[in-house]
Amino acid sequence: MVVRNVEVEYTGGGKLSQAPVIQPGNGVHRLPAWGFYARNVDGLTLDDIRLRVRDTDERPVLRMENVSQLRMNKVAHPPLPPGAEPFDLRDVKQVEK
Repeated sequence: MVVRNVEVEYTGGGKLSQAPVIQPGNGVHRLPAWGFYARNVDGLTLDDIRLRVRDTDERPVLRMENVSQLRMNKVAHPPLPPGAEPFDLRDVKQVEK
């Protein structure tokens, strides 16, 4: 899958406590990242992606779980608070930046 030349602004407002687990239900629920969340993907390329968030969000920008190959080229996001990690990669086999 390739996602290319995309600019997205998110609402934000998520808390770090929401990041570890997805809480499914009958309606809208918060995802573990405010930008992109991908799980069980054979290959993913993010190329020329520009992400913005209106309200401060404590969650990571990207969370990837069980991704065989992740390619990232020009993924831009706002500055994060000191010590915050932008990418939460879990069981990602190969990463190219």
